[in-house]
Amino acid sequence: MDPPHAEQALSWQARESWRLWLTNRLTTALLAAHFSDTTTVEPWQFALERLRLDGVDTDAWTPHANIWPEVHA
Repeated sequence: MDPPHAEQALSWQARESWRLWLTNRLTTALLAAHFSDTTTVEPWQFALERLRLDGVDTDAWTPHANIWPEVHA
């Protein structure tokens, strides 16, 4: 399932695929963890947890059914 258009960072950008949305979120989380002085976990662990909080099943690398409720409405 591709993210809804509302998930785009900029309204003029083309719609992202699920893979691109996922890798963008993963990259952002890895960089945030890497440059944070306050984290006590490894960057990869932080990134996985951030994705889980964003609604990603990181075991199957699929979106949870409720990740974008407006898509299912």
